[in-house]
Amino acid sequence: MFLFYSGYGVMESIQRKGDSYIRAIPVKRVLSTFINYSIAILVFLLMNSLLGIHYPFIQYLLSLIAWESVGQSNWYIFAIICCYISTYISFLLFKEKRIAFLATLLLLGVYICLLHEFKENWWYNIILSYPAGMMISLYKKNIMPFLEQRYILCLSGLTLLFVLLFHYRNSTPTYLACAITFAYLVFVISYKFVVKNAFLTWCGKNLFQIYVYQRIPMIALSSLFPDFVRLHHYIYVLCCLAVTMLLAILIKPLSINLNNK
Repeated sequence: MFLFYSGYGVMESIQRKGDSYIRAIPVKRVLSTFINYSIAILVFLLMNSLLGIHYPFIQYLLSLIAWESVGQSNWYIFAIICCYISTYISFLLFKEKRIAFLATLLLLGVYICLLHEFKENWWYNIILSYPAGMMISLYKKNIMPFLEQRYILCLSGLTLLFVLLFHYRNSTPTYLACAITFAYLVFVISYKFVVKNAFLTWCGKNLFQIYVYQRIPMIALSSLFPDFVRLHHYIYVLCCLAVTMLLAILIKPLSINLNNK
């Protein structure tokens, strides 16, 4: 869903702001993500030093581009950066939005082929959720009236398709299709049923910090109190949630926002 809504948001911004937004992608999307991710790497380096956790030097270097991990969840950062770069290249080369969208899809197809050779399947088997979100934005004028008129048909059809694909999800093509179908299913459900509260709003504004820093308490507690973690799973989960929220609050002021630069 992160990839899906990122693709939707990027396409919405392109349609509203045009070339000015496209030209700003390297700074406002790519560089901004890398800077805040690099801040997170420094925090992980500090934690690893305090806990006596060591990685090869080359792994630390490759972690800066999210190719390797020193404790942090890196695959999503690498994936979303590649999505942004694919979008930038495609919309810079092609002025017609539909052709640029197809070019983005093609580049992400190349991403799948390359990552299939070098990384585990979770690095690429949901990546097409990003262009799936772009497509909703691009064809919204056609999709929304159809959804409004045939909501039950769309909901039941997507549900049945998801159940079928989930059953046969062991191959990469079916898993890709399953991920896209799931994203569309959540989109259709949220069209009629909207959940709003202050906590979810806060989480939405701090998603990056929550996602990147959630492994800090996981690693620290597992390293310092392994027996406690093994015996008290639920308390461990609650502690991780509480510490993650605290870290998100403390680190938020250090985040660099280039969107208004």
